[in-house]
Amino acid sequence: MCDYCSWIDQIFARIKTEAKPDRRKRRVYVDPVIVVHGGAGRIPRKRRDYMIYEVKNAAIEAYSLLINGRSAVDAVEKAIVYMESKPLFNCAKGGSLDINDEIVMDAGMMTRKNAGFVGAVRDVEHPISLARKVLEKTEHVLIVETGAQKFALDHGIPILPPGSLNIYESMSSFEHITYCVNEEEYEGGRWDDDISENKTECDSDCFINRSMEGEAYPYCVQSIDSDLWDDSLILQVHYFYFLL
Repeated sequence: MCDYCSWIDQIFARIKTEAKPDRRKRRVYVDPVIVVHGGAGRIPRKRRDYMIYEVKNAAIEAYSLLINGRSAVDAVEKAIVYMESKPLFNCAKGGSLDINDEIVMDAGMMTRKNAGFVGAVRDVEHPISLARKVLEKTEHVLIVETGAQKFALDHGIPILPPGSLNIYESMSSFEHITYCVNEEEYEGGRWDDDISENKTECDSDCFINRSMEGEAYPYCVQSIDSDLWDDSLILQVHYFYFLL
């Protein structure tokens, strides 16, 4: 059995013991599916097993809601909230710092018909919950910066004290990358060895450039196969953290 199949078997074994349906609630007539992505990048070997363990936990937390009749939006929010609370993932607590030593976050949620996104959010514990508010409570698609902060307060989502989401690992990574950037020559708006114009490709040696406040970079979003949207049971959710 390959590592992937072994991993899936472990998840199903845990689901049988941990994610038990509540018999008092309405029966679920489909086998629900939740897909959780924990990010990409160079992950130290000593952290990989723990990260995989936490990804499994996030999936099981969400699956528990689905088998008890909760909505796909509830399940997606639950999974992402779980990851946002874990410093291992590059989102919310423990996220990458910008050039101002701040964690600046984006989050988004998309359903079949609507979408809600927040951008350049600071000091919000769970940006995905704020994005859901945009999705369900407004006619807007995207709210950013101070507008997003005010929107959070207006909808009962507290703003944390500055720096509350920073952890030691984020600070160390920031200092290391800042040192590397200062040591390199940067000419003409690009690194000397940066020859690719394709924003949809990335090799394993790349790193996120420290950006200035107010800067934004275009990203290419791949189109989704239209066949996915024909099934009413499928909820397609995109969750992005871009450094602004």
